[in-house]
Amino acid sequence: MRIAGVDPDTKSITIFIIGDDRSERIRIQAKGRRAEDRFLSLVEDILKVTRNHDRPPLADYVYIERPFVGPNRKAAIDMGMVVGALRGALVRADIPHSLIDPSVWKTNTMGTSNVSKEEIKQWAMVRFELPGNLEQDHYDAACIAAYGMQVLGKGK
Repeated sequence: MRIAGVDPDTKSITIFIIGDDRSERIRIQAKGRRAEDRFLSLVEDILKVTRNHDRPPLADYVYIERPFVGPNRKAAIDMGMVVGALRGALVRADIPHSLIDPSVWKTNTMGTSNVSKEEIKQWAMVRFELPGNLEQDHYDAACIAAYGMQVLGKGK
């Protein structure tokens, strides 16, 4: 079984897939200065990743980090559009998925929701033998995927 953890953003989408005794990282980097331009870029690349017929499906199940909605209305709308596009692509690819709150995946993988970015990084580096020079999104996505494996009863 392959489980993917996704850390979405309006500038990039980071996917970490675990299963089949290996792991895989995918980074979709948006192109464009304006959010509208980046959105179109992300949508094109999301569709490529979820519809790639030269490889097995992206995952058997995908967990997407539920975006934090702060006081910035425009940022919240932009983020909602990105997550909506991602979910739409997963639906079209017939890949089941769920949104997961950051506090839930942190508590289930790290034991508490009050963890620093450095603690998340260290946990993911040890658990998945990741290098220490990645963007934080990679470590977050790895922890989200690990949470997914725990939920589906496939280990810790």
